[in-house]
Amino acid sequence: MPHFPAERTILVRQIGNRLNELFAALYRNRTPITGWQTYVAGPGQYPAPIPVDGWIPYELGDDWGGYDVTQWFKARVQIPREMAGRTVAAILNPGWEALCYLNGAPAQGLDRNRSEVVLTTCAKGGEEFEIVVEASATPNQYDDNPIHQFTSAEIAERDELVWSFYWDLKVANDVVAVLPPDSQPRMRLQDLVDWAVKLIDLNNKDDVASFRANIADAQKRFRAKLKDFRRCPGDGKITYVGHSHIDTAWLWPLRETRRKCARTFSSALRYMDRYPQFVFSQGQPQLYEFIKENYPTIWEGIKQRVKEGRWEATGGGWVEQDSNVAGAEALVRQYLYGRRFFIKEFGVQPRLVWLPDAFGFPITLPQIIAKCQLTAFGTTKINWSQYNQFPYSHFLWRGLDGTEILAFMPPGSYNSNPTPANAVNDWRSVKQKDVVDELSITFGHGDGGGGVTIEMFENVLRMKDVTGLPECDFGTLEGYVERLHKSVDKEKLPVYNDELYLELHRACQTTQARTKRNNRKGELLFRDTEYLSSVAMLAGAEYPQQEIYEQWKPFLTNQFHDILPGSSVNEVYTQADKDYASILGKLSSLREQALATISRGIDTAGAGTPVVIYNTLGWDRDDVASVAVTGDARVGILDENGKPVVSQVVTERDGQKRLLFEVSGVPSMGHSVYRMVENPREQKSRLKVSESRLENDFFVIQLSKTGTLSRFYDKRNRREVLPKGARANELQLFDDRPFAHDAWDIDFDIDKNRWPMDDVVSAHVTETGPVRATVRIVKKTEKSTLTQDISIWRNIPRVDFVTSVEWWEKRRLLKAAFPVDVLSRTATYEVQFGAIERPTHFSTSYDRAKFEVPGHRWVDLSESGYGVSLLNDCKYGFDIHENVMRISLLRSAIRPDPKADEGHHEFTYSLYPHAGSWRDANTVHRAYELNVPLIARVVPPNKGAKQANESFVRVDRNSVVIDTVKKAEDSDAVIIRCYEAHGVRGPVTMSFASPPQQVSECDLMEENDVPVRISGSSFEFSIKPWEIRSFKVVF
Repeated sequence: MPHFPAERTILVRQIGNRLNELFAALYRNRTPITGWQTYVAGPGQYPAPIPVDGWIPYELGDDWGGYDVTQWFKARVQIPREMAGRTVAAILNPGWEALCYLNGAPAQGLDRNRSEVVLTTCAKGGEEFEIVVEASATPNQYDDNPIHQFTSAEIAERDELVWSFYWDLKVANDVVAVLPPDSQPRMRLQDLVDWAVKLIDLNNKDDVASFRANIADAQKRFRAKLKDFRRCPGDGKITYVGHSHIDTAWLWPLRETRRKCARTFSSALRYMDRYPQFVFSQGQPQLYEFIKENYPTIWEGIKQRVKEGRWEATGGGWVEQDSNVAGAEALVRQYLYGRRFFIKEFGVQPRLVWLPDAFGFPITLPQIIAKCQLTAFGTTKINWSQYNQFPYSHFLWRGLDGTEILAFMPPGSYNSNPTPANAVNDWRSVKQKDVVDELSITFGHGDGGGGVTIEMFENVLRMKDVTGLPECDFGTLEGYVERLHKSVDKEKLPVYNDELYLELHRACQTTQARTKRNNRKGELLFRDTEYLSSVAMLAGAEYPQQEIYEQWKPFLTNQFHDILPGSSVNEVYTQADKDYASILGKLSSLREQALATISRGIDTAGAGTPVVIYNTLGWDRDDVASVAVTGDARVGILDENGKPVVSQVVTERDGQKRLLFEVSGVPSMGHSVYRMVENPREQKSRLKVSESRLENDFFVIQLSKTGTLSRFYDKRNRREVLPKGARANELQLFDDRPFAHDAWDIDFDIDKNRWPMDDVVSAHVTETGPVRATVRIVKKTEKSTLTQDISIWRNIPRVDFVTSVEWWEKRRLLKAAFPVDVLSRTATYEVQFGAIERPTHFSTSYDRAKFEVPGHRWVDLSESGYGVSLLNDCKYGFDIHENVMRISLLRSAIRPDPKADEGHHEFTYSLYPHAGSWRDANTVHRAYELNVPLIARVVPPNKGAKQANESFVRVDRNSVVIDTVKKAEDSDAVIIRCYEAHGVRGPVTMSFASPPQQVSECDLMEENDVPVRISGSSFEFSIKPWEIRSFKVVF
């Protein structure tokens, strides 16, 4: 018996050495697999059938690979007669990720965590197997030319008894290590393991029968004594959920994800045959659709296991999306289309939003989740925060509108390894043990790691009832959520009433700016196309529902949390550019078809050439529209009363001439008919412009020699917008080298290495009015050129900075800074379906951590009576500290994409000073108008039934925004979605041009209809602050 600590330390080594010897006896009669052939498919491969021709001999150990190269290997093997009755496995080490086929069918993945493929559990002897291995030399951010070797391939008898007893001893020995030092259970359990492992005669391994009898006896005796070491009450419970966090794209392109899924899912299916307790959990319908399209046998296997309850489809969203940059309606579609896929394909309805790795979550997400019939939210990512530890593991997350959703944040990684040490640490990390009795942990290697391993299974099987450990068992995430809802007293749970801000990865609002611009433009084009197609449908056209849905799917896929944030490799963005071009092109075509249908139904008869102005926003608009003009034709515009409106011919940067003209009162989600006439009267401009000064009825702006604004005077409010001596629209460059995560991060001390971009190449007037006046400023660095049009308008009280950049910097950040003469402790930022206030000071660590934050179309800094809004058409990263408002414009990270953001960029941001608050100033409307221009189309005269000035739908409350109009998924009803944007409650009337036959309110899944009383062509409802409301309208 050991009596001193040193002796127990020796026992640890002795036990470890004997366990290693025992494990070495797992395989017997190892026999090399010979006669290998190979086929080099090359780079850029998609899922493909096994090649038929082109095979050449291959010697094990030879190099294979190269950048993104796929290489196939095959051999035939016959099981020797002497292995009859035994479990026989192939042990294959291809050197990197691979999919193993047996006799033509995908069997399982091979990777750094698994090399064994069981051929049969009861060999007959003489069976032949064709083994084919499809291996991929997937590149990563550190290796652009990966070379591998297929090092070994053999078959062997696998001794299940050795395996079983090894894991009995291994897990018990691991438990010893986590028990308190010098405790009785630790000493006695170590003595038991030491006794049991020394019962085995390791010198007798060659006498197989005797050796196995020895093991069987030792295992029986050990298991009997192990019953004395049962768990104690109060040690908690962990439900382990088999899982693999597969990034839809990241250090590999989407095409490779298809094959990663096949490797991981085939392994999971194969292990289910071996472990009847095993349940696998996987979200993201996009991944399932990949399998359905490319691997029919795996797809059928998944469907069967789902039916049996062995495979859990969960998560809700189409992909595990980024929730900072994705727009409001796009978040709805993630869950609408994701859940509908699961219902259609598997007959299951997930209740959990599972976003373990996304980079923060808006305060409006609880309401979206709840109205998509989802009841819980889970993540682990907020635990990565730099400054502050998140205070809760289980809580009620309260959204901006007051909706509360059950939320949990498991400790550790979403790719957990279920060992005794991890189980103890994970349960110890649960913060709400006074309320919660159970923790759920997902386990399994992610991405190319292939998911759950057999070693993980063996651990969990033996951790169910052992002293010092929580009770451990297999289960599902959905089952865990259901038990939480039933067992937890929610009144005792803490309530978290804020956004879930990740104090890390702050650059993900800016990196890969083209993708973010395409995302914004695409979201708005979906909005317009669906609305206009709905109106066209009511006029008799067919609604292109399937065509629109087919565009939504790749669009939502590109909102994955490593694509849209900008943290993937170059090929991902090359493909994204192609996807967006295709999506935007198809949607534009569908929009034009709808416009043509609607135009034919409008009364456009009369003198002059009709120009129909379409307003797709939900309020009457006074704005500027434009149409293309050719040659030197002198044309003007008359309003619906035949009166000339102010117009101006301008030449765009692409050389195209357009006629700008002012319009007023264009109806909410409707149209007006104007007329184009020749030889209009000359119009004088009230706009004043020179290379150093711009003035209209709203502002006086002075430009410095460096192109910044040295004065900004608000004429209406008789107020200087800028502090004395300040310069606004200062373009600031930063040396951007974060301490880690190059594409992901901006560090707190970024301002230490800052300088102005003030090398002005030229400044000249390009437009003088009467609609718009513009000064064009060109600036350069050693590598990049920025061209910026600073524009003022006759009838719009904002200043636009229309910018194009040829960007060739490396590890630089570009911001535009606006110091304003406003004093406030908080600033307001638009988020999806709402707005949030954040501090402008660094008084606490929580305040300091938010030195770069996400926002959408606008941010605002206001004091009592006055403020300034900063609008934009495609940017998402901001910081407002004290009185300086800054918008992040471009970055140039080098990893994982060394060409990130290189090339041409276009974006617009605008300054909108105003009296009162952002609510008083209708900043929400003004930001929408910047993003959603009026649509003007020259059409032939026509005597249609629709009036020349007509609104499809409107609301009578300024704070209520009609955000979506679309055809219902399962009927010809029209879905109208609106939200309250000011945080103000009250009555609302929604009115239509034509009386509806039926109106009901529904949730975001377009279900759970509640009839609404109609009064003529309108209906009334009450709305709460920040509330989202959806109505199903039948005409």
